[in-house]
Amino acid sequence: MDRSNFCGCKGVRTCIKCEKKFGYENKNIVEFTEHTYVYCPYCNKAWQGSNMNDYQSHPNHSGDSFDIGGVYIKEDFLSHAEADKVLTALDDLPWDKSQSGRRKQNFGPKCNKTTPTRKCGRYFIRNSAKSQI
Repeated sequence: MDRSNFCGCKGVRTCIKCEKKFGYENKNIVEFTEHTYVYCPYCNKAWQGSNMNDYQSHPNHSGDSFDIGGVYIKEDFLSHAEADKVLTALDDLPWDKSQSGRRKQNFGPKCNKTTPTRKCGRYFIRNSAKSQI
């Protein structure tokens, strides 16, 4: 059910208005952390858990794990001074107001979304369908 015109809640989270109007149950968020994994950069595996600091218990992990190929995380890639410099440079970029009134930064090309694109094609009617028309 589309709630976008009614309120602003999305996904698994709901507000009191949606719960009353649409009869949603307020499910505990803990249910949704049952099948979560935390990546350990030291052993290149994802271990079952929901605390993002679980990787710090390396090599004493517990629970199920699986290998993740093609992922490499370099810890402390930026120093604190470099990170501050990057954030300052990002904040110096111009901010625009969005339709909701929030501020946003546009990094991509602007496109015109008002004109819908349509493709015309040939439609074939089979004989059985023709006889019913």
